[in-house]
Amino acid sequence: MSSLSHTISIVTPSPVKEVSSTTISIPTPITMGSEASMPEPIQEPSPDSANNSFREGSKLDYAFKILSKKNDLHYRKDIWEEMKNLGYITKGKTPWLTLNSDLNRNPETFKKLGKRSGIYRLIV
Repeated sequence: MSSLSHTISIVTPSPVKEVSSTTISIPTPITMGSEASMPEPIQEPSPDSANNSFREGSKLDYAFKILSKKNDLHYRKDIWEEMKNLGYITKGKTPWLTLNSDLNRNPETFKKLGKRSGIYRLIV
């Protein structure tokens, strides 16, 4: 009869050592008149100037074409509803969530406005 033996190691954390703190001063940004506070102008996309590199008939192709006509649309209320109206067919249960993920994965083309807004703009 053979016997098996196991070794168990228990690691305990070492005591915390006191660390000296360092103060870092951060310079305040310099603004030059009213130019610094002015937001960058928004260029509305046009189908002629837009560069659609997505596969024809794909979710992102539909989203690109929809946002080419009108910007600042919500992914579920506006983009997904328009995709359905244009005839996009899917077997998924929550295709609007997949659309949101796909738009987030392509920040060079689709800019999300705000962290939780769900509103996207086409970058031309």
